[in-house]
Amino acid sequence: MAGLPASQDGVIDPEAYEMLSPDDILNRQYFDQATGRSIGLFVAYYKTQIRAKNAHDPKVCLPGSGWNPQLSDVLTRQFDADRQPATINRYVVAKGNHRNVVLYWYQTHKRSLAREQELRLFRMLDTIRDSRTDMALIRIIVPVEQEDVEAATKRGLAFADELYPHIKTQFPPTT
Repeated sequence: MAGLPASQDGVIDPEAYEMLSPDDILNRQYFDQATGRSIGLFVAYYKTQIRAKNAHDPKVCLPGSGWNPQLSDVLTRQFDADRQPATINRYVVAKGNHRNVVLYWYQTHKRSLAREQELRLFRMLDTIRDSRTDMALIRIIVPVEQEDVEAATKRGLAFADELYPHIKTQFPPTT
């Protein structure tokens, strides 16, 4: 990512990995060496949604690991001019003196969705139309440091804008 050149791969807890059971995973921390700020990226990819274990809403696991919810809403973003606007969850959490803006969505070969219910509906339609059920959970974590929640959100969305074309290329086109 242009604004955050340095990165470090993260470790995922074996229990969390077992619970998610993805086909592929990316867990990385990006650092802006000029400002000292960081952004976390987590991607869990599934070749199919027709299985016992799948990605789940971070609103479930973050409170379970001690993060207290402060704000939850849905944002709309136009990542790709050729597609419908994306819906993205924004979830602000706090733990001790730390606050994070968590942006996340479910990505399929055709769309970006905020809600699991929408994902399930489109899974049925995409299975019928395209014989596909692959998807990914995309989660971006932006620490709220010397800035406010809106500034951290803006930083996270700018990262998402830069990230999206790379995510899109990971989904092969429908044949």
